[in-house]
Amino acid sequence: MKRTLTLLLSCLVFFTIAQPTNQLNVVNEQNSGYNRHETVKSTFLSLTDIAASGDYSNKHYENVALVPVKINDDNSLRAPMSLTYYSSRTLFDLENLGLPVEDFENALVAPGTHVGISGHLDQFTNNTVFTAGSILQGIQINSIGTWPTDLIVLGVGAFGSPSKVALPNYLGNSAQYLFSPAVNSIGLDAVDFTGGTQCTIEIYDASGNLLGSVTAATSVSGVFWGVKSDTPIGEIRLIAPTGIGADNIAFGNSTQPVPVSDWAVYLGLILIIGFTAFQVKKMA
Repeated sequence: MKRTLTLLLSCLVFFTIAQPTNQLNVVNEQNSGYNRHETVKSTFLSLTDIAASGDYSNKHYENVALVPVKINDDNSLRAPMSLTYYSSRTLFDLENLGLPVEDFENALVAPGTHVGISGHLDQFTNNTVFTAGSILQGIQINSIGTWPTDLIVLGVGAFGSPSKVALPNYLGNSAQYLFSPAVNSIGLDAVDFTGGTQCTIEIYDASGNLLGSVTAATSVSGVFWGVKSDTPIGEIRLIAPTGIGADNIAFGNSTQPVPVSDWAVYLGLILIIGFTAFQVKKMA
């Protein structure tokens, strides 16, 4: 009897696991022809200035309107691209298996402190904060904009950060992430340490063409955002007038289990039921 119940339970488990799951959060986004341009109107120009003042209050910025920009050299918009957005890291990880994650935990920065560094950050960076090879191969982090391009590295607890993270030091600069070779899937925690609650994320292909733009939530602890693209992604930018950046950045080309077709599911179910019935009759 126990053997019969075990076989029936196995049948139920197989049917449950084998059922195809629906793709969630699929968005076919067409470029709007606008970029988000914002200026900082603040007593403080950088996270370093805020830390020196001891004033960690929110709203060190003022937002301004969107302005139209040229997308391609011929002034045209690109055709719609298929972009899949994710708001759940669990779902993202299930559909994009085995991606490496840059979490900045190799940074030599003490808890509750911060260190400024100049220039970009990648696998070749070798300074007092990151030794060569501390950053994963294939990603480069930059601060771009009208302000100096310094980065700041926060230790655990600095500005309330739950983990180590590197991001632009100057408020109003964008956080740029370059991927070489280009990748199809990116997932990250969008962080903001100056009171902002959202940012614009722009996605570009390997040639610098804009694939899509979307608004994403941010917080001190980080809000997950992910994307998968039919066209390989060479760059993303996080844009806000605040202390914006990203942590726990997963990137690469997704590897998914081979989907099980409906007929295979039902054939497997029939075989299991038939085998179970045979065993029951045999034991009778």
